[in-house]
Amino acid sequence: MMQSSNLLTDTQETFCKPSDIIYCITVEDIQIESMYRFGRNLTDEEMHVVKKRLEWGIGETLMITYPTIFDEIKSNEDKNDS
Repeated sequence: MMQSSNLLTDTQETFCKPSDIIYCITVEDIQIESMYRFGRNLTDEEMHVVKKRLEWGIGETLMITYPTIFDEIKSNEDKNDS
């Protein structure tokens, strides 16, 4: 039997400061992916393209991701209030 998971209680991690980073993609992460895909590191010009595309892609995706996250939190609140 599979146990259900609650994302709100699956971790003991606490975010206390507004400046805490929740998710980060480093240049090293990109270069590792580039080595896997192309067998080489990206040039500065290519890294500029990566940065622009990630900023756009993540921004667009957040319009979908944020509502999903907060809907789940609201749903869990509603269950706890019942």
